[in-house]
This record gives sequence, C-alpha cells and structure tokens, in this order.
Amino acid sequence: MGRDIELLKVVMHRLAKIESQLITKNDMDTIHEQLDEQLSNLQLIEHRVQELSHVSERQYKEHVNSDEALVRMLVKIYQDEQQTQVGS
Repeated sequence: MGRDIELLKVVMHRLAKIESQLITKNDMDTIHEQLDEQLSNLQLIEHRVQELSHVSERQYKEHVNSDEALVRMLVKIYQDEQQTQVGS
C-alpha cells in the first residue's frame, strides 16, 4: 500500500510537470500569434509610411514647381514694366 502511494505521488508529480509544460506551450502559441499579428501590423505601417513619403515628395516637387512658375511670372512682369518705362 505504501508503495502504491509513492507510485501515485510520482505519477501525480509527472502529470503536474507535463501540465505546466503544456501551459507554457499554450502561452508560447499565443505569443507566437501575437508576434505574427504585430509583424503584419508593422508591415502595413511600413507600407503606409512609404506611401506618405511618396505623396510628400510629390507635393514638395509640386510646390517647388509652382514657386518657380510664380518667380518666373514675377520676373516677366518686372521685365515688362522695365521695358515699358524705357520705351516711354
């Protein structure tokens, strides 16, 4: 009877150890799923940042081009006024 109790204790101890390992495995599965989700989110963020960068670059070029056009127009107006004054 004493031997049966000892054997039962050993079996219970091993079962408890296996159970704790299963919990750890379940935790690891959850962590793995969360990491996969975070990786997907980071990839999406990276894609959106690249899109934003392209849009910002395009808008910057448009502003530079419009500034250059404005300066050319002002220079032309100034030159036309100078020619008008010289002609008068």
